[in-house]
Amino acid sequence: MNKRPLVIPLLILIFFLFIYSNCNQKKHFSRPKGKIVVTVSVPPQAYFVERIGGKFVEVHIMVPKSESPVTYEPTIRQLAKIRESSIYLKVGSPNFSFEIQYLPKILSSNQQLQIINMSEGLQIRPFDSDHDHEASGEGNHHANHLHKGLDPHVWVSPANVKICSENIYKVLSQLDPKHKDYYQLNLKGFLKDIHQLDKAIRQSLSHLRSKTFIVYHPAWGYFAREYGLKQVSIEAEGKEPSLQDLKRLIDMAKKNRTKVLFVQKGFSKESAQKIADEIGAQVLEINPLEKDWLDNLKKVSQTFKRALE
Repeated sequence: MNKRPLVIPLLILIFFLFIYSNCNQKKHFSRPKGKIVVTVSVPPQAYFVERIGGKFVEVHIMVPKSESPVTYEPTIRQLAKIRESSIYLKVGSPNFSFEIQYLPKILSSNQQLQIINMSEGLQIRPFDSDHDHEASGEGNHHANHLHKGLDPHVWVSPANVKICSENIYKVLSQLDPKHKDYYQLNLKGFLKDIHQLDKAIRQSLSHLRSKTFIVYHPAWGYFAREYGLKQVSIEAEGKEPSLQDLKRLIDMAKKNRTKVLFVQKGFSKESAQKIADEIGAQVLEINPLEKDWLDNLKKVSQTFKRALE
């Protein structure tokens, strides 16, 4: 019996299975030619990477600007795209809940992924502990709204972002030394923009009637410290304030003639609205997660100026 006719179809089948397998592998692991693929946690990080990496990077963002990093769950598609990345640029604060929860899963989907700490060399500070809703004049320590742990919102400080940018430049240059001069030129341009931004903010916030602003979620602590402001948060350890604390906040807001209360997308506005209604103030949204970091900080500083002058 001649077995040769059976062998040829079998070889053809094996060939097509091999091709299919290769195509599938390329589909999952393909990277844009000539680009470093970087995944970041929040949108401002994407801005930093793109300012320095320019045309030689592609950036994927995990947490959209309209979501809270505390509660956001990445999609299956996002987790799958991690497999295309060479670098995961983490915020790096030990208290950044999204990274604590999901970085182990992200790393398991791409064990070749380099995890880079954007905050290397920064002093990660605790959340403001002087949320002293002191209008009542009481010494009750329960009036203090203490946020346990370290404040992860390092990117709202221009001084911090200078250091973060240096860290991004170093890793891109190491991974792609051929374009080191290009990255260095972009870094210099970005640092110049940050210097001009810092100068403009200091000038804008130099003569204010009040230095205290009220926010729902305490995302602006680094910014406040850098520019001599005081942040008071409505939420306490991620929870809604008690009725007693709400009364103290209202008394403090009246004492300071507060005109504006600030909220953030992805967080409750109910408590802020109650205080605003009580004192005749307005509620405004400011978002530390906007991707265009430079433009956003310009706008936020102008908003603080109008609210506090």
